Amino acid sequence: MVFWATFSLVVGILVAVAASLLLGRTERASSGAYNPQALSVIGSALLSSFILVTAFLIAGTWSTYNTDRQHTYDEARSATTAYWLAGKLPAADRDRVRTELTTYTRQVISKDWPAMGGHQTSDEASATLDSLRADVAAIRPADAAGVKKRADVAAALADIASNRLVRAAAVH
Repeated sequence: MVFWATFSLVVGILVAVAASLLLGRTERASSGAYNPQALSVIGSALLSSFILVTAFLIAGTWSTYNTDRQHTYDEARSATTAYWLAGKLPAADRDRVRTELTTYTRQVISKDWPAMGGHQTSDEASATLDSLRADVAAIRPADAAGVKKRADVAAALADIASNRLVRAAAVH
């Protein structure tokens, strides 16, 4: 990314220098006589180009911000769904899953979000989510309804993991 920005800067400078050298050799340039209408058109074109580029940069940044915020909301909704679905599990499993889910959420807030400022994510939060998914997979329900409840919680946790991966990719 930095290479291409530097490359573009160098090419732009070289083009500007070459244009200045070529246009500076004309009779009008050497005599110092310039056409005011031509300068007005050039100035207007430059100003319009600047405004257009600035508008695209602002729109692109705004779009990225909204997309990233939406990914965060999606992850939060998945966590809420998982917490709600965990309430349908037997009491011991329900309490353990909800406690671990709360721990994961706190780690995302306290560790992940600050780390995202440095283009990283928290390994601790990721490990907690992986452990939670393994714990849910280890639940052995007694009946078919229990299997369905466990599968629903596992699917919600898979959504959290998927949304986490999208958020982590956006950080990079």
